[in-house]
Amino acid sequence: MEERLLNFLVCGLLIFPYFATTDSDFAASNISVVSISSNFSNNEHIYETREGEHIEIEICARWTNDPERPICLWVDHETLPEGANVTPDPATGWGEVCCILSWSPVFGQAGIYNVTFYVGESYQVASGTHIVTIIVHPENISPTVIIEYPENGTIFTEPNITIVGSVEDNAGITQFGYTQEWDGGGIGSSWPLEDEPTYYPFEIPITLRDGWNRIKVYAIDSAGNNGSDDVIYTYSPFVKVNLTIYDGLKGAGGGQVVPEDKEETEGAFTVNNIQDTNGDGIIDMNQHPVKKVHPKGRDEVDLMKMVLHKPVGPGVKPDDPVTLILAGPNKNAVRLWTDSVKTQEILPRGGPWTYKVKDLPKTVWVEIAEKDPTKLKFKGITFTLRWFGNSDTVCATGIWAKVTGVLHDDSDPTTPCGHPLDTNNLIPKGWEDIFERDKNGRFINNFIYAAINFHGGYGVRPLTRPDPNGVRWWRNLIVIQFTVYPKDVWKISRIKFDIARQMKCFDRIRPRYVTSIQDRFIDWPDKWRPIRWPRTELPNDDPPNEGDESLCLSREGHMYVVDAPGFKHVIYNDKRDWPNWRNRIYFGGLFSTSNFNEFMRVRLDGVRPSGNRVDGSRCSDYYKWHCAFCLVPDPNNIPFLKRWPDDKERCREPFGHWNCIGPGHIEKFNPWRPLNLKK
Repeated sequence: MEERLLNFLVCGLLIFPYFATTDSDFAASNISVVSISSNFSNNEHIYETREGEHIEIEICARWTNDPERPICLWVDHETLPEGANVTPDPATGWGEVCCILSWSPVFGQAGIYNVTFYVGESYQVASGTHIVTIIVHPENISPTVIIEYPENGTIFTEPNITIVGSVEDNAGITQFGYTQEWDGGGIGSSWPLEDEPTYYPFEIPITLRDGWNRIKVYAIDSAGNNGSDDVIYTYSPFVKVNLTIYDGLKGAGGGQVVPEDKEETEGAFTVNNIQDTNGDGIIDMNQHPVKKVHPKGRDEVDLMKMVLHKPVGPGVKPDDPVTLILAGPNKNAVRLWTDSVKTQEILPRGGPWTYKVKDLPKTVWVEIAEKDPTKLKFKGITFTLRWFGNSDTVCATGIWAKVTGVLHDDSDPTTPCGHPLDTNNLIPKGWEDIFERDKNGRFINNFIYAAINFHGGYGVRPLTRPDPNGVRWWRNLIVIQFTVYPKDVWKISRIKFDIARQMKCFDRIRPRYVTSIQDRFIDWPDKWRPIRWPRTELPNDDPPNEGDESLCLSREGHMYVVDAPGFKHVIYNDKRDWPNWRNRIYFGGLFSTSNFNEFMRVRLDGVRPSGNRVDGSRCSDYYKWHCAFCLVPDPNNIPFLKRWPDDKERCREPFGHWNCIGPGHIEKFNPWRPLNLKK
């Protein structure tokens, strides 16, 4: 038999040959790996790697004396480990061919694997063999243990805490435990995890000992790898940091301290400081100090008092730093002041503010001045007073209301809300909470819908019938929707709102009846019946108002008010009074004009503001509106008056606001001159 030589090449390192052949001119040599992510050396075609790592080995074979001879190289699949691949398989060519063994052993595949390759002229007809040995070691990645809470270095004043964290491992966690050491002792505990999870969250209750406590949490995986994390906590049972905060609005149901158990669940409240409390025409957020300078105003009441108390307990030193930290989505609207009327600002604006223990206690005053009230959030401000690892936190909320909808004339376009109770389609979309019920099933706005339904709509209504006292009214209707921000305050039972109204009324009279067009351009002498504006937060036209406004906030933060202003006059049924009536000012005519300010007020003591009997603090801008009448004698129905030019006239140009109800104030009113409206 003719001897043939066959060479095996395993590229990379020169390896002494190991082969079997039946062909005399077939020889083999072996050269090792292309790439392997292991640091283990190989010897005699032995390659080492770990679970989770990747290995590639290139195997080549050639005829030593016959480069034109066909050759085929293939693997014995029964010896190939699960997950391993040989490419190409089989490898065919002339004289020399190569293939690559590629494998990423997974967890559980640690062991020794002998992979057999065959070579010949054609597939499955072997002339020689080559064996590659792969040793897979168990993975050596330790479990990742993380103690997430409490933070390392925290100082506690209470002994019982819970350590929260998690363990992750790709092999599977088989054992979990912890140790606690302190000065003079220590304890520990561990337990097996039979299901060998790859993720294990933990919560471990710990009772701290006086002084330092070193807590170590550890885990062991199925490959025997260990992982751990440790923290040091300090237990100082007698050190207390205390920060207290008070509601704003002292004198208007506020000014009381927030109980400690509600400092973070509810916190303090006050009015967003964008009104003019002292009545000088300047928004409070834009000036300091804010003191009473006008009979209509008063000193600033909207700031919240906050007291930084001195830390008390062993180890507290006079020069220790104590830091006040401001946070929350409304933090940029906050300024601190030295007193309640904003005499001097405490810098830096936005904090943090650091004091020494010996400088405490210290009282500061908190102003909330968010320019866009819709950005106000419930508990949108937090203050934290910190002494090393000890701290105390309080929350605060600014309140403000805006007019978000007005219906005042039957020409106002509305899309009905479609509520089944709105049978006359009078309630627009977005106002559905007019029909909202409280927890007892009662309508919270039943007066509102009843009034709208009674009047049959909005704007000027027909004359009413005389009441039992002979009084006849000229009916009008305006409905205003307020929205309170943040809307979540409806959940806080001690916060109560009402809608208040101020009125300034004046009449113009004509001493004789208008008989010609020329008479229209005669200036009418003013006969004032003025009602002056009261203090900025007090109504003068707001008697007990349970029947014309919402009693509480809806869940959407809405409150509604319905007003039906009208001028009334006495009907003289006795004809003997007619001559006297004819001599009255009504003979010529009467223009009655009323300007109104509608606004919301708030109290923080659980008592709802009510007229002038129970005060509140204004928490909205004024919504300005007016009502006007042009009344002349009705020659066909003496002694009645009638609207002029007719009962159907609305707020329309060019004749002006003669018989109307609408937005804005009428500053100067002459029926024959251009109208001057101030929004």
